[in-house]
Amino acid sequence: MKSLHILAPSSPGSGYDQLARTIQQVLQEKKLSGPVEVQNVAGGGGTVGLSQFVTTRPRHPSALVVGFALVGGVLTTKSAVTLDQAVPVARLMGDVDAIVVPTNSEIKTMADLVERLKADPSKVAWAGGSIGGMITLRQA
Repeated sequence: MKSLHILAPSSPGSGYDQLARTIQQVLQEKKLSGPVEVQNVAGGGGTVGLSQFVTTRPRHPSALVVGFALVGGVLTTKSAVTLDQAVPVARLMGDVDAIVVPTNSEIKTMADLVERLKADPSKVAWAGGSIGGMITLRQA
């Protein structure tokens, strides 16, 4: 490749940014590409960047860094632009996620959580993360 544009749909320093810059570094160190530009576009759980990636006519070959939070961001924001409008090329990493509760919580299993949610969702509080990202569960 003569050049590559990588869009990280988040702020500088984020996980997407770090992955994009690692790709940039490896491609350039191994001389697999000419200049590699990383662009950050934050907002909407990654959907602002996704929308820009899908709707903008690129000047150079382009790639979008995608992860679990962007999948959740599309669902959470009910984005008109979805990942169906992009083509997956490579999987570079996987997300390992967990649902956690405080050690003194009465919720000990996933079945306990489901039971609480079915009984009264307003009594279960969720916290943390960006739009579409992983969250922390707190018993109300």
